[in-house]
Amino acid sequence: MTDYPDDVASFPFSMDRDIYRYSVNLQPGGMHETTPAGGWGDHLLWIEDGEYQRRLEYREEVLALSKDGRYGVPAHMQPAAWDTLLFIMEDLSRARPEVFSLERVGRGYIWRNRLLGVEQSFVYGDQSTLPCEPLLYIGRHVTEDLVLLDQRNNQLWMDGGLLTFPNIWSLKFHLGMSFQDIHGPVVGGAESGIFTRAEEFLMRMQPGEVFRRTNWNFQPGPHLDVSLEIYQEWLPARVDFEEHVRGKAGEFIHMRTEIQNLIRLPRTDALLFTITTRVLPLERVAMVPEWARRMLAVVEELPEDLRAYKGLDLTGHYVTTFLRDRLSALPQTPTNP
Repeated sequence: MTDYPDDVASFPFSMDRDIYRYSVNLQPGGMHETTPAGGWGDHLLWIEDGEYQRRLEYREEVLALSKDGRYGVPAHMQPAAWDTLLFIMEDLSRARPEVFSLERVGRGYIWRNRLLGVEQSFVYGDQSTLPCEPLLYIGRHVTEDLVLLDQRNNQLWMDGGLLTFPNIWSLKFHLGMSFQDIHGPVVGGAESGIFTRAEEFLMRMQPGEVFRRTNWNFQPGPHLDVSLEIYQEWLPARVDFEEHVRGKAGEFIHMRTEIQNLIRLPRTDALLFTITTRVLPLERVAMVPEWARRMLAVVEELPEDLRAYKGLDLTGHYVTTFLRDRLSALPQTPTNP
């Protein structure tokens, strides 16, 4: 088996067949997924030692510029925020005990994060024992975006979150919206009834259950933060795409994959979405021949409406041209007469 660089070997390439249509594609969370390059998904949360500090520093920069647009937890969701904090601390302590630990001491806890050099004592539910609100605090220890959903009146509502790496949406705009309204713009969603079925499934989840799904698209440049709040920073690369991409499609066009964990929190029954974002240049994705062949098949077959939704109305021609060139350069496998 070929030894691939770490960023390629651990990339969650999620095209599992030659034809793609939007689906819920749920599977149990925290389960290893083997790929032709390596694998991913052993743990719920992504702690890549070399990338971890860089992501958290970037998150702090984003929050410093526009915290009000990136974080919000109303009073009725603070219990769910505390539930999220403890759930994540417990999960990290199990997954990476050499760097994370959570110790019960009397009425409180001691949290240690050796990667950041942090030791914090706190009492669950007591805001005065943390330096900031609980969701914001734990969000400074993980690289995932965190979204809280409340269940009431037989519907799900997005009622809290910390969002610094979104893909063309806004926490400030969507906060307080229903699950169905949030997903209304998704191509084919209303006609297929997929989000009605997804919502029904989520509302049936039991405390402590975890499922995951993946989503992908293509984008110009390596931007993690593609939020509506800073459209002026990433939009020029799309407006002037032809100028930027000329002669360097493989390094300029990126595949963006999100791993979305869906968790029924054990203490409050609220739903937590964790979103891990991975971005990899097309040329590095195409280092894996099986991925290059699969990607070309998917992109060439994709209907026009889905092409636009996946960013391929802009990048599609360059993606397919690059992939054909890359595949044609591979050694041909001889066939038996």
